[in-house]
Amino acid sequence: MESCCASAGRMSSAKRWRCCATGTPRPSDPRRRSARPTHPRARRVGRRPAPCVAIGARAADVVLWSGAPVASAAEGAGEVMMSWLHLLSALAAATATTTTIEPGAPVVPEDAEILQLEKERYERLTLPVTIQGKGPYRFMIDTGAEATVVSTALADTLQIADRRPATLVGMASTVATETVDIAEFMLGSRSLYIRTAPLVAAEHLGGMDGILGLDSLQDQRVLLDFENKVLAVADAEDLGGNRGFEIVVKARERLGQLIITRAELDGVETTVVIDTGAQSSVGNLALFERLRRGRDLGESQLTDVSGYQLSGPVRVAKDLSLGRLLLRNIPVLFIDAPPFRALNLADKPALILGMRELRAFRRVAIDFKKRQVLFDLPRGVYPLDRVYGGRIGA
Repeated sequence: MESCCASAGRMSSAKRWRCCATGTPRPSDPRRRSARPTHPRARRVGRRPAPCVAIGARAADVVLWSGAPVASAAEGAGEVMMSWLHLLSALAAATATTTTIEPGAPVVPEDAEILQLEKERYERLTLPVTIQGKGPYRFMIDTGAEATVVSTALADTLQIADRRPATLVGMASTVATETVDIAEFMLGSRSLYIRTAPLVAAEHLGGMDGILGLDSLQDQRVLLDFENKVLAVADAEDLGGNRGFEIVVKARERLGQLIITRAELDGVETTVVIDTGAQSSVGNLALFERLRRGRDLGESQLTDVSGYQLSGPVRVAKDLSLGRLLLRNIPVLFIDAPPFRALNLADKPALILGMRELRAFRRVAIDFKKRQVLFDLPRGVYPLDRVYGGRIGA
């Protein structure tokens, strides 16, 4: 089926404004027409504003209506399975060979290696890996997981007997587990040695064999190309640098995790964690107490990687500002999750931004070496400085 934005050029003006960045039509209720943002200089451009761009709203450069309608997002929230992990035992840095993995692009170098993405039942991105020459096995890449995780069943199949006790912190629990070392862990042509990988029951991994965490991604750039359905893991320069990315957001490092500190959710200063292992977004209780608006959608439930559950209220945030980027209508589940405490974010407003919002873009790159998060906007969506031919400071 053709997406809404792909056919926007053939739409009338009114229909074009009901197009969202992820291809989901906005409600056509005429009473909502007043919510359409405008800009006093819009008539000077010589053409109508591009679909999905709210010009001049809150002085942000880009506005996206992200994801599906709010109602359906709330209905699906109960099936979300988060996998943020923080391993409390000492973690050694994984060693990896350098390789060039190029995203889907008009011209792909001959030596580039592309890993095709698969979609598992929770709409996460998985990729094949081989271990000790066996496989391939399906692993999800999770920028919110400090450690690479392996299912207990896979460890048994590989006959990995040397196991050590450790403590695993998930989105809803802190549990005792065991860890193993994994040699000859091959991601494409990159050879990794994974140390202290926690073991998790396979039934809690949504059918996957494991999770690729931050211990194997440091000093690398992770590129999620949703348009071409490819995943690239390599040095930033090997992936073309920042070419093609309209928005670049600076971040800080904490426990290997990239933290965006210059963000606002409905006017509240908020620390944001980009988590490719989270299907939807999760906020802490400090953020919930500061928010004074937003549509309440009742209670929902979250199941973490250890199989434990937490319930909390779901509220739709109207605006999320990340530097020059502004996203709208984001359902957020609010819970007292252990990862916020692990990152020392329990007492200040914080948000874990999940895949539902990231899928609004053509590409998202997470650069751990340069501490940047880069966004490639959907076709037909432009920053305001490009629309008006001038420059607007970040």
